[in-house]
Amino acid sequence: MTDVKSKKLSMKSEIRKKNDRIEFQREARCPADGDGGGGGSGRWPIREDERIEGKRVVPPMLSIPHQLVGAPLGYSVKLECYTEAHPTSLNYWTREDKHMIHDSNKYKVVSTPEVPSYKTHMTLEIFDIQMEDYGAYKCVAKNPRGNTDGVIRLYSKCRFVYSRLNHPQRAFAKLMTDRRGWFVSVYSKLKAGGREQLPC
Repeated sequence: MTDVKSKKLSMKSEIRKKNDRIEFQREARCPADGDGGGGGSGRWPIREDERIEGKRVVPPMLSIPHQLVGAPLGYSVKLECYTEAHPTSLNYWTREDKHMIHDSNKYKVVSTPEVPSYKTHMTLEIFDIQMEDYGAYKCVAKNPRGNTDGVIRLYSKCRFVYSRLNHPQRAFAKLMTDRRGWFVSVYSKLKAGGREQLPC
């Protein structure tokens, strides 16, 4: 009685990830004796290349370098957020009243794609700061998996330059901001080397 050898299957697989795609290559070989044990052997090489688009969905994440930003009246300031999401998120800025901020003479909104492509750098530039500009700003990121937001608070930051006059009972404090300088005279509580804090 002729023994029939069992068929053997050897497979080689290679998975390679490239630019958000997975390239899959497979080669299958099935060496076996011929039917009935006749001395020959056969091979059936199979090769297939498949490209599988990455379908993983990642909800947005935010990173805020500075959550408190100070700037004097009349200055310009830039707020920034970093987002990570796949697919790429819809990014925008709002104020406390949830109204979306658009490009204008007051604001400049920029979203810059980074490497890798799921990262985005968001910036909001505010020009000629006035009292009503102080407060909270939100950077918001949304994609099909969800949404997230982060808060940056803009606060008033005064710059003071102090000078003492020869008159022993009086000193002048000079409050300096960009494009405006105010001189405020105050009766001296300042002693030699002393300073008095003035309100913004």
